[in-house]
Amino acid sequence: MKHLSSLVRWLTIVGICFIWTATPVRAASVVGDGTPASCTEAALRAAVAGGGLVTFNCGPQPVTITLSRQLELRQNTEIDGGGPQQGGRVTLSGGGRTRIIWLYDATLTIRNLTLIDGRSVEGGAIRSAGLNSQVFIYNSIFRNNDSTAGTDEEGGGAISMHFGKLHIEDSLFEQNRGINGGAIYNLRCPITVLRSTFRNNDSSIGGVVANFGFGGAIYNDGAGQQGAGGQIIIRDSIFAGNKARNFGGAVYSYLYYPDRSEVERSFFADNIVYLNSNNRASGGALMHHNGPLTLRDSTFVNNRSEDAGGAIVIAQSVFHSGWNRSTLTNLTVVGNRADAQNADKGGGGGLYFNGGQATVINVTVAYNYADRLGGGIYNTSSNGADVELRNVIIAGNRLGSAHDSVQCFGAFRGSRNLQSPEGRDCISGITRTDPRLEAAVADHGGPLPTLALLAGSPAIDAGADCPSFDQRGAARVGACDLGAFEYGGTAPVNRLDPPTLVGLSSKNGGPLVHLSFNPVAGAVWYEAEAQRDDGATWVLTVANNTILLDRGRYAVRLRACNDLVCSAFGNSVSVEVTTAPFTSFAPLVAR
Repeated sequence: MKHLSSLVRWLTIVGICFIWTATPVRAASVVGDGTPASCTEAALRAAVAGGGLVTFNCGPQPVTITLSRQLELRQNTEIDGGGPQQGGRVTLSGGGRTRIIWLYDATLTIRNLTLIDGRSVEGGAIRSAGLNSQVFIYNSIFRNNDSTAGTDEEGGGAISMHFGKLHIEDSLFEQNRGINGGAIYNLRCPITVLRSTFRNNDSSIGGVVANFGFGGAIYNDGAGQQGAGGQIIIRDSIFAGNKARNFGGAVYSYLYYPDRSEVERSFFADNIVYLNSNNRASGGALMHHNGPLTLRDSTFVNNRSEDAGGAIVIAQSVFHSGWNRSTLTNLTVVGNRADAQNADKGGGGGLYFNGGQATVINVTVAYNYADRLGGGIYNTSSNGADVELRNVIIAGNRLGSAHDSVQCFGAFRGSRNLQSPEGRDCISGITRTDPRLEAAVADHGGPLPTLALLAGSPAIDAGADCPSFDQRGAARVGACDLGAFEYGGTAPVNRLDPPTLVGLSSKNGGPLVHLSFNPVAGAVWYEAEAQRDDGATWVLTVANNTILLDRGRYAVRLRACNDLVCSAFGNSVSVEVTTAPFTSFAPLVAR
């Protein structure tokens, strides 16, 4: 809704709330009576037994509820731990002995909750099965969950999805361990990950005990049910320090026609993929297998593979006309390594292509290393890979061998590219000169670190048909530059101050709540967090300085957003609503 006019946003919000209030909703179940001792496993089981919204009243301090066996859910259920901080005030623990939640053919929403120490052969914290199952996760933490004991192919460390749908926002996954997917195993599900962090998750055990070990953080096997197609979407997220032992140090995706995948504005650092029992390892950060990948505005730094593709591997083995083309735009690929553990390994320090078609546009590939071939980029052109390079900088990459493919190995086509002098030409007639890059990635504005062009760089104004903006979001005006960074460009504001909420007003206790606040420079829209006294929390887009709430007393906070970032939430102001939206607007609903 961020790009809609104020009027359309208003109508959209009101419409959604009509649908929400027109159907009777089961009253919220509350765990606890205000004391930590009242928040027991038995109280939690009783609360979730009938589905619906489950909140907690355990007192002001954080509380942990340890389970002796999993919660089994067959009805739509929302569990809200309350509290503004990530992970909320409530932790559910499997105690290192049991999975936390099992879901079948229902919708589960996890909000403001921490799930730790879950243990099972399929999904340490959550196992979801059934064609109609959906899992939504907001502002939550998954830590130290384990699904390695049974060497099961579907052993995602924190979450295992078998069909259905998975949606994640503003959450943290760390130190989870799995057989495939250190944090998440996903079979034939559409998956969306927004503004989330995956740190120190590990699937490497799967490559030791069996031929698994894919996806140190996320393993995707398809994005939709057979023939239906689906999307894998990752935006504004961080993958750091994850480990795999086969393919995809952080993320592995295998698609089926007509699935699609998008990765945008994300940061991949210090991920690694080790050799498996068959001496294979591909994609230190990301391996994409089959179908179209749109990868843009992202940074890959210091990732490592013990075989192919220090940062990224794109492979195609299933072909459909027009489906196998990937596009890589505005990427910074710096300091990645393809370290050979065997004499015939070690290719593509930064990028590795094996089959299909790919277009690489305004990408900076610098300071990467391969033991054997292609310090910067490797293309297995003998496997039919057609790779076009456009406005690409390939510089400062190194080899551990005496081969002449210092910057590139394989056949490429394209124009307006530049490589540093060492090694054979990546493309016949390519410009060979020092691009004058800074020594390391740094903060130059925008959401992610980038590698800047220095004054006098021959890459300045040397491009053509560039994207309208560089990786940071800075406009490319006039003659554009090569690589991901536009010299002299100014990145849009990517740090916003929290807005100050001056007051709230509700006429006669009605559901339309007007917000008075001081505008924030650089903000495009505002979002209000409304936490009801029972702990239930909603985040609503503000339209015409107004939000719509159901009956109850709320603590409301505001944050400012633009297309790159949202601020932290600001101060809290209370308001009481005594009239439900359905009651006030019944004639409109009737129509």
